[in-house]
Amino acid sequence: MKSLAYLLFSLFTSLWLWVSPAVAQDLSPAVANGIEAQLLNLAFDDLPAFEKGGFVLGYREAIFQAEGQDGVARFDDQAAQYSLSYDPAREWLAGQFPSEVIKLGDLMHTGAGIEQLTMDAIGALTGIDIEHFELSDVPFLRDITLGDIVGNVPFLADYSLVDLPQLAERLGALNRDLTLGQFVLENSAIAHIPMADSRLAGLQIADLPN
Repeated sequence: MKSLAYLLFSLFTSLWLWVSPAVAQDLSPAVANGIEAQLLNLAFDDLPAFEKGGFVLGYREAIFQAEGQDGVARFDDQAAQYSLSYDPAREWLAGQFPSEVIKLGDLMHTGAGIEQLTMDAIGALTGIDIEHFELSDVPFLRDITLGDIVGNVPFLADYSLVDLPQLAERLGALNRDLTLGQFVLENSAIAHIPMADSRLAGLQIADLPN
């Protein structure tokens, strides 16, 4: 529990810095060296490794401990009706860093507004031209398949290939009147292409809407 509390505290302070970088610049000299200033200038890479291993239970495991098998059965019935895209379950070992343990889902709904940030806003806050990154250069996208992207990016499947010229060219699509979703359905092998595949080389984040 102590390790989990430390993890959540570290997460919150780091997120506060990320979404409010200008706050640190507005501190008066009297508090510039105080604990508040140190927290505002904290980044994930500054956080020390965990001294002890630990774990966080997943939804099913936590419900089983609290309500037993009946609770798990009710959870499974509800889960069948909804898509649970985030599971908090994880383990970590002594020596691992918070950046290796924290999941994307942990960043959502913390009160810091992370879930409302656009690509443009993130780029402005970090000074990084994110939209012109190649998809294959983004570590957590390299092994994701084109089918995953089409299935999870809102409304992407509904775009006509005419509106996705860079992607259409790399996929060798001749009939560009089709939507991306139709094209993937008619060419099922394409859905399994990872974003790091040479066929998608040079495709930038800005080339895919939403």
